[in-house]
Amino acid sequence: MRNKIKFYIFLSLVWLSMMFIPSTLSSMDQITSLEFSNNTSEKIVFNVKEFGAFGDGRVDDSNAFKKAILEAGKNKGVVFIPAGIYLIKEILIPESEIIVQGVGKQSILQFKHAAFSKSRRLLYGWHFTIQKNVVFKNFAMDGGANNFNSDPVDADGAHFLIYFNPKSDNAVENIIISECYFSGSFDSAIQSYGRSADPYPHFLTNNVKIDKCYFFDIGSHGVGMNEWRNSTVTNCSFQNMGKRKMINGYGSGMAVDVSAGSKNIIVSGNIVEESAAGFKAETNESIEGDIPSENVIFSNNIIKNCKSGPGFEVWYGIRINGKNITVRGNIIESNLHAILIAPKAANAIVEGNQILGTQHKSAAGIRIDLSYGNHLISGNQIQNVKAQGILVTSNSVMVTNNLVSNCQLDGIRIADVNDVICTQNIFKNNKGHGISVAPVNKEVNNVLIANNLIFDDREDGFRTQQRGIYISEKNTSNIKVLNNFSFNNTIAQEVKSVSAFRTEDFLKLSAPPKTGNWEVGDIIFNSTPNVNNFVGWVCIKSGSPGIWKAFGKIVP
Repeated sequence: MRNKIKFYIFLSLVWLSMMFIPSTLSSMDQITSLEFSNNTSEKIVFNVKEFGAFGDGRVDDSNAFKKAILEAGKNKGVVFIPAGIYLIKEILIPESEIIVQGVGKQSILQFKHAAFSKSRRLLYGWHFTIQKNVVFKNFAMDGGANNFNSDPVDADGAHFLIYFNPKSDNAVENIIISECYFSGSFDSAIQSYGRSADPYPHFLTNNVKIDKCYFFDIGSHGVGMNEWRNSTVTNCSFQNMGKRKMINGYGSGMAVDVSAGSKNIIVSGNIVEESAAGFKAETNESIEGDIPSENVIFSNNIIKNCKSGPGFEVWYGIRINGKNITVRGNIIESNLHAILIAPKAANAIVEGNQILGTQHKSAAGIRIDLSYGNHLISGNQIQNVKAQGILVTSNSVMVTNNLVSNCQLDGIRIADVNDVICTQNIFKNNKGHGISVAPVNKEVNNVLIANNLIFDDREDGFRTQQRGIYISEKNTSNIKVLNNFSFNNTIAQEVKSVSAFRTEDFLKLSAPPKTGNWEVGDIIFNSTPNVNNFVGWVCIKSGSPGIWKAFGKIVP
């Protein structure tokens, strides 16, 4: 005897194999290591104070830094910054093959430039154009901006603290920025091609490693990547990014913006607090067509306490709008959508994330807009969001093995789409339906809803989840509802289905089987589920009758 559910799991896997490309992790193998030495014990040290720097916060130390940088460049040496506040009124241009190192946040470069409206030019702390093999380590940079929200814009202080503007592809390459402190830039702390005035094509920056840095009180992004390749942002702290409010749709910011033409990027292990948003992977438009970000991983980050209110309407914690973007293992508390898959997205993987809540009344846990499709939403835990746990309005999506609970609307809403699989999820204690197939303006076609568990485990008077499965009678076709288990919802008709749909029963027994041949993955649901009992059993070792493990304990 073989559980019918196996056939439909096989069907789902066949469908999945046609829909999805391999994980972007394989493409990360292309990221190269930084092979040059950053061991200061092997190098000649050039102390900026020996070149005339005062470090008192009053005397302009620009020339002393320029002299120390030039000598370090000639000797592939170290520019050393002792503790102090170093007033810098000019743009610093590093040499290749140097290390710039301080003694922590006591070594402060205080950039002080004329107001933007008077100078009529963007002003940087450091400007990279042809530099390779440069290490910045263990010092602080402050842009001095304090007038973030003037209209029209009057940017005081440094616009960017570090700006990459390579003169040719890979002219800026192999850059390490480690244990540095960034604050007070009017725009992004670290940026490349941050202006629409820079015409395409933009040349590539290659192999940048940003690790264990601290970003706080930044006007726009902590790190703004345009045309970066093979680069990482890891183990950093971002606090109060996006101090600038949006003006005419522009402004505000996030921890890391992976934008136009960036490829093979990892953003991992970072903490983002009190910022307008966390991260995005973007596609930009040009006269030559779309320029997507590709092969980007956002993993194991924490995003919490996002800003809200007028001027900070950034509609996501993480935005996916490129090709082959993976969002994995993050913890997100967002004001608006926790994860947004946008119209230019293709082949997105969203798996193993914890979404702990959204605050805006329209904010879903995971929202998938109409896009190029081929998206996998798997193994996420979503709870306490103000709208749907998962909102699907894109074709070619598989939603599997997610736990969605305590959402203010449906556990999942499928609307205006084709070719969606919703399988082996748990939807519980939501305020709408567990699963809703409800078109808005177009038809819904070719949807498989199979092997899901949908219930409300609270006492009678406290239950809010309506039907287990609701399917609209209008503008829907070829919807298959197979082997789902729904109970304890507030509407007695647990599954609403009409003649356009085929609904098949699941196999139910009062105990694991004692006869028959079974395979790993076979599922039997409990025909008499009670409190302190289990929803069912899954076969974990093939045989006759095999070995079975209970799942879904029902608690009072």
